[in-house]
Parts: sequence; C-alpha cells; structure tokens
Amino acid sequence: MKKFYLMVALAVMIPLSIFARTQGLYSEQPHQHFDLRNVGIKMTDVVPVKVNDAPAPQMSFKVLDTDLEYYWSTLWPTVTPFAYEAKSNTLVYVTTDRESVDGWADCNVYLHFSNDNGQNWTKTKVYGKKQQMAFFPSVAVLNPKNATDPEQFKIVITYTPFKPRPTPNDTLYYSEGNAYLYYNGTGWNNFEEYEEKAPTENNPGGVQQWGTTNKRMFAVESSKGTHFYTYGSLSPLNEGYQYGAYGFAYIDFTDDFPNPSSQLPRQWDPSVFRNPGSLTSSWNAPLRMSADSDGNLYAFVFNMFPDDPERRTPAFSKSTDNGKTWSDFSRMPFSVFQDFLADWNHAAALDPYIFAYPYTDWDAVAYGPDEFSMFIRMYSYVGTSTQDAVGTGHIAELRYKNGSWLPIRRVGEFRGTPLRIAYLGPTGTSVDSLDENLRYQELQAAVTKDGKSVVCKYLSFDADDNLGVLENPTMLVNNPSTVIDSIACTDIFVGYRNIAETDWKPVFNATQDKWYNKGTYIPPMVPSINHVPIVEYITQEFTAEGNLRLGYPYFLQNLVGDRILTTALVAVLDLGNPTVVNNEVIQRPKGLKGASVLENLPFSLNDIAPNPASEFAVVTYNLDNDAYVTVNLHNAMGQMVKTIFEGSSNQGLNTHNVLTNDLPAGAYYYSINVNGKTQTKLLNVVR
Repeated sequence: MKKFYLMVALAVMIPLSIFARTQGLYSEQPHQHFDLRNVGIKMTDVVPVKVNDAPAPQMSFKVLDTDLEYYWSTLWPTVTPFAYEAKSNTLVYVTTDRESVDGWADCNVYLHFSNDNGQNWTKTKVYGKKQQMAFFPSVAVLNPKNATDPEQFKIVITYTPFKPRPTPNDTLYYSEGNAYLYYNGTGWNNFEEYEEKAPTENNPGGVQQWGTTNKRMFAVESSKGTHFYTYGSLSPLNEGYQYGAYGFAYIDFTDDFPNPSSQLPRQWDPSVFRNPGSLTSSWNAPLRMSADSDGNLYAFVFNMFPDDPERRTPAFSKSTDNGKTWSDFSRMPFSVFQDFLADWNHAAALDPYIFAYPYTDWDAVAYGPDEFSMFIRMYSYVGTSTQDAVGTGHIAELRYKNGSWLPIRRVGEFRGTPLRIAYLGPTGTSVDSLDENLRYQELQAAVTKDGKSVVCKYLSFDADDNLGVLENPTMLVNNPSTVIDSIACTDIFVGYRNIAETDWKPVFNATQDKWYNKGTYIPPMVPSINHVPIVEYITQEFTAEGNLRLGYPYFLQNLVGDRILTTALVAVLDLGNPTVVNNEVIQRPKGLKGASVLENLPFSLNDIAPNPASEFAVVTYNLDNDAYVTVNLHNAMGQMVKTIFEGSSNQGLNTHNVLTNDLPAGAYYYSINVNGKTQTKLLNVVR
C-alpha cells in the first residue's frame, strides 16, 4: 500500500464562492446541541501538566494554564482572548473551563495577568455560574485610573453561554446569544453579568441573533470617552431572513456603570454586498474592526459588491461617534491589486482573478487617523504565460493613508494548510476525519505600544516544507480510508514594519520545531518589537486505556480538534533579535522517526490536450518517485468543479482523461498536488 501523506498544500484557488453555511465554513447555528455525557475526556485520560512545569528560557514557551478545551476556546477564527493594557504594561488573557457537579456543568472564567512582558503570570478566577458552560471567550481592558493593579482596571469579557435545554433530557445544552461580564475596578466579586440574544437597533423582532462563535472585542480610551466594542457575524432566527449580516455592540463605560447598546448598522446591511441568491448563504467574509488614537472606529470587510460581483474587494466603513453612526463602505480600487501582481510577474492572462482566503483568519489594525493596514492571504500565478504559471502564496498588507490606498506590500510567503482531526460522528459514535482549522493560517496583526511599528504573525511551513514522519502508520478512529504516516510540521512566522518606512523586515520562523503549532494568539497591541507575547495551545497527551485515540502517536494527538483538554503555553518573541522559542520539554513531538523533505519528490505537470477542449481532454504528468497525487479542476471563480484523480501514482508518466462535455464554455484551471506541492495550468472549454 502506498503511503498517504497528510500534507495538504495551498488550496490552489480557494473558492471565492464558498457559501458559508452550505459548505460548513464559518457556520453560525443559533442552537447547537451537545450531550454532556459525550463531551470531553476525563482527567485520568491525559498526562498532567502543571503551571510552571518545565521551566523555560526567558523567551521560550512555558505553561500558562491547563485543562482547557481547545475546540471551544480557541479553534475558531472569531475570538480575541488576548489584550494588552499599555499604561501599566499589563498583559491580560482570558480562559474558561467547566467542572461537572452532580451531572451538571458549572462554568468558570479566569483572567491571567503579567506586568513583566509575559515572564510571570498570576491567575484569578473572576466568575462562575452553575449549570452553564462558557465558551469562545474574548476580553478587552482599559485603565482610566492609570492604575498598576489590574483589580482597578475596567474589563469586559464576552462569551457564548451554553445552557441546559428545558426538555426531559436535561443533559442537552444549547447556545444562547451573547453574555457580557462587566467589571468596573472595584473588586473581583463585582462582575456584572448581562445577556443579549440579538442586537436591538435596526433588528425588528430580534430575528438576527448573535452567532455561537463569532464575537470579537476591542476597547478605546480617548477624548470621546471610555468604550468597549463587540462585533461579529449574525445568525437569522429562521430561514426567512438573510444569512451573512454583521452585528455591532458599543458599551459606554465612561462612568462606573456600563451603558450597552447594539445594532445592525444600515450601512452594513447584507443588501450592500453581492446577493448570494439564497437566504441561507452568504458571500460575506468575517468582519474586522480597529480604532485609532482619536477614538475613530473602522470596520473592514473583504467582500463582493453588486456592481462588481466577480471581484472580492477590501473596503472600510468609519464611525466618528463611538459607533452610533457609520459611513458607507469605501473600496480599494482593483488597480492596486493589479499593480502588485505586475511586480510579481503575474500571468496577465489570468486577470482579473485573484484567489484569496476570505472566510478564515485575516486581520486589520489602525494606527493613526485615516491610517491603517489590512492583512490577507492571496494566491497569484507567476510566469511568462498561462502554460507555465505556478502559484505563489502571499501574506499581503493593504495600506490606506489620508484618503489614498497605497501600494500593496508583501509581508511573506505562506505554504500549506494547517489541519485538525475532527470528531464528525453522530452522538454515540466516533469517526475521526481530516478537517481544516477554521482559523487556517491563523493570521493576526498588532501595533506596538509606541505606535511606530506594525507586527504580523501567521502559521506556515519552513522553507524546506518538512513533513514529520510517524514511527508507525496510524489509521484514524473508525476511518479505514485514512492512514497517516507523515504530517506537516507547522511553524509560527512573525515580521514587522516600521510605520514610517515602506518595506517589511524579513519574516522569521520563530519556532523552527518538529511540532504542530495551533491556537496561536497575539494581542492587537504589543509592548514593543522586542516583546511580542504569543500564546499557543497543545493537546494534553492521552494515556488512559480505552481512550479511542490512545493508539495515536502524540504528534498526531496534538491535531485532535474536538472536545479534549489542552494546555495554554505563553512565550515572548524578540523581533529585533530573533530568538527561537520552542520548548521540546512541553511541546513533545513524540511518535516521530524523522523528517521528509518535499523537494525529494519532484514532478512536472504537462500541457493538457486538446486545449481548447470541447468533449474531453487528457492531462499527463511525470513523477520521479511513486507518490500520492490529487488532480483537481476549478472554474475561473476558484470553485471546485471536479476531482480528476486522487490516489497513488507510479514513478514516470501518468495519464488521466478529463470529460469536458458537461462543462459550460469558459476558462478553467487544472492543478496537480503531490505531497504538498502544487502546479496549476489553464484549460479553455469551448462550445
């Protein structure tokens, strides 16, 4: 049997037209059900790891918190658990857990504080509630008293409450709206709770409700007052209303008593963007927001608009009154993209298509009045013609200043697709299957405390595209079609740019390990380029007999993405003096026997013939070694049309037929993926 390499390459043309709900990406179901008897694993199932175990070098990973649930806390692209309070130089991180009491789940909420740039932390339980679970926490913090003690800060936490469903089977929990915890700096026992199922303004009947996972936070202290903000995508109460709307909440905390309000801004109405043709679908990417030092707010989208429905366009809406009113969206001209592509010898015949990754993690930061940067992943084709075009992944910075969009700058290159192993079986069964981490490359941006630099962090593979080779091939639980013997080793890449300068300093690989990094966060403001704090989550190793995944090597266990216990690690990066921050004592790549370098598996994709094609075509490729191969066909919008071939191919020439008589006339792209390397060429279909 040929080996199956679990190295998923760049999605050559990630579908711009993926419908969020129908494809299961970025889905927002207002009432998700979970049976408490089948949620999580027992403490006896894992290797115990304690805070301050495995003392690390000053800048390397060490334990921040334990016994957390990665799937519920950090997997999703829509939380902001990390914050930085600049006046007191205090880092703040929020975590939640649950404990079973008499068959019920009780939630606990914790805050973690560090005032020495992340070297030492204190943990405080700030809230607990009976018979409720608290998932997807976000936090924001302000310090109007200029205090040094976090107990005098103003803090807002938001999370999704999961409550028992009032049915005969009370072990079923369901998500319900959004819960806020307000704290005004008068003692940890004085957290005020407020719950809201739906934004109130411009939302008749509350039909557009807060989604389960999609709530991010930030806070601003300016001459306009002290304000906290929550935002995200919404879920209609029923299918009679449009999916894909955005919600926004503003909390005036200028006095000691918060005054919350929420709305669906009319300028963000779904009708402003491309009509998806279905109430249950949406073309809309996640919303991102930031604020400048004057307290002006910016809402960023990467969407399609009705008058240019084939092109995804960065745009922003602005508020100068703490979010009460908003401007219409201002779009970046597509010519800015074209200028960037020209610099990269982009195959001009492939215009106007730029293949981006809009539905997962991307970010934006404002660092001055009418001055900001948006960060996206995009995929372009480099070559002198369509026949030799090869795809390249870019981490791109889209810049705006004083009314003008500036030339796009490339932060770095990204490779590969971070994965997780997901529990996909119905209640009472267990079936593991490969799935994408919904944060994907986990791209985030930050500005430094002094406002002089902007930082970008993302996940990718190192320059050699190494695979970690497992000691023993492993079959996924109840999934005989997927046997794993090697898997990608991801790394954390970080770079920065001085705002007064144009170009980025070289991005560096901060971890350089044989490990699978996931659940990585930086706060939206960092102390300096020499002190960039980062949190990473690792899966606690399974040890108990009878655990379904006990047979997985620990390297593979670390990918598990459903209801398992994890440990949060914290490290500090020095971008001015790049230092590797891995810690093999607690990031244990057990189960590996070595590494495989993808460059040892070369291949070549030949021109398809005939081209143009009408009824059929033939695609051929050459392999220098036996390999697992996928050949796909996409349309011009990046939608997957068909898989031409997937399976083991032999060394030498390989041939596959492609039926085209069922395809509309137009441009298509055929691609080959061999162990994480992809090449793409153009096919024209005529009638």
